[in-house]
Amino acid sequence: MKLRGVTITAEVAKLLHYKKFKHMVKNYGNNECVIIRFPQITPHRTGHVYTRDAVKRYVGIFQKGLIKNDYTIVPFGYRA
Repeated sequence: MKLRGVTITAEVAKLLHYKKFKHMVKNYGNNECVIIRFPQITPHRTGHVYTRDAVKRYVGIFQKGLIKNDYTIVPFGYRA
């Protein structure tokens, strides 16, 4: 699993776990997302460093083809 820009902490691990991923895969297409809030250190142009709250959305996407009702995947343009 790769989440860009998110540090996996104990709080994030409670939100993103195997059962949640499995649920999101089985309900793909419902636009279900997990919102993760975490502190992020950002520099300021004056040289100061600030901590601000950041938000990341984890949404399952699939761009390799079409998913059928029986969870088989066929490429785009496939004709039976």
